Amino acid sequence: MKFSLGLIGLPNAGKSTLFNALMQRQLALTAPRAFSTIEPLPGTVDLPDPFLPQLQEVAASARCTAAQLQVIDLAGLVEGAHQGQGLGNQFLARIREVKALLHLLRCFPLQRGEKVNPRRAYEIVRRELQEADRMTLLRQEAKLKGKGDKKKILLRETVLGAEKILAAGEELRIHLKDEEKELLRPLNLLTLKPELVVFNIQEQQQGDDFIAAAAIEGTSLAINAREEEELASLPPTEAAQWRQEFNLGPSALEQLLEAARQFLQLIIFYTVNKNESRAWLAQAGISAAAAAAKVHSQMEKGFIKAWVCPASRWLENGGWEKAMARGQVRFVGRDYVVQNYDLLQFHFR
Repeated sequence: MKFSLGLIGLPNAGKSTLFNALMQRQLALTAPRAFSTIEPLPGTVDLPDPFLPQLQEVAASARCTAAQLQVIDLAGLVEGAHQGQGLGNQFLARIREVKALLHLLRCFPLQRGEKVNPRRAYEIVRRELQEADRMTLLRQEAKLKGKGDKKKILLRETVLGAEKILAAGEELRIHLKDEEKELLRPLNLLTLKPELVVFNIQEQQQGDDFIAAAAIEGTSLAINAREEEELASLPPTEAAQWRQEFNLGPSALEQLLEAARQFLQLIIFYTVNKNESRAWLAQAGISAAAAAAKVHSQMEKGFIKAWVCPASRWLENGGWEKAMARGQVRFVGRDYVVQNYDLLQFHFR
């Protein structure tokens, strides 16, 4: 499964607006009506990076390639989706394909007299995901009924326990033990996917107020999706001037992407040469040999050692030579655990 984020929420939450902002161009149709998105719309976005442009400059690389996440704009979900209401069946099938969820909640009315309740909107979507997972668990329990193998008996007990948790309207991620989650991992349950809750606000609204009032467990942040979409359509220098002139602060999109990277427990590591400076995205805990495989399979097969230096230290020293002379470079084996923002040079047969 790729490092992919699925944009979910009720219809008209602003998912397509946020998607366009992230892609920095108009790809998704935005409209004040339900289901302006029907087919899932994928795109890739460069992750914010504090070192890559400088690495390219110091290494005199011909080009640089940023680490990327895939973002998928999914159709809005309605009550009864697990029973096929709206685009429910299609939505639930597509959401199983993503690694994590960006759950967008609208905090402003679209028409006069509309009452907006982000907490209620969140609960509607989560309940549909819970019911879809219950159906998955019940099907699995039926397959395991009467099995005598110890592992299958343990799995069936775990499945039954998880189904009871969902039937009570509770969250699996809170009540299951880590070993139980691991047993259920092959079922690809929707409610066990990592989730970042994003409050879509308007100008003059305070995101922290909505976050506090909703009191949703986990990671949350606020963003003005429409404003970010408009700024993303401008050249970078002009967008920066607008942010400074109107005191808009740093890009909320960059904050969102960095939060997504962290809650997915992903790291960035680098390789540099005359042809390319490149940032690579990997799961935290990756070994040097596995990191080498991301660059080229032959590097893993013939792995001998790697030079490693934190990108910040490498830049301070102006390259490998001075960094090595000052004791900033380590020589590591295939089992070395790569750290966030490590710069690596692989040596292989």
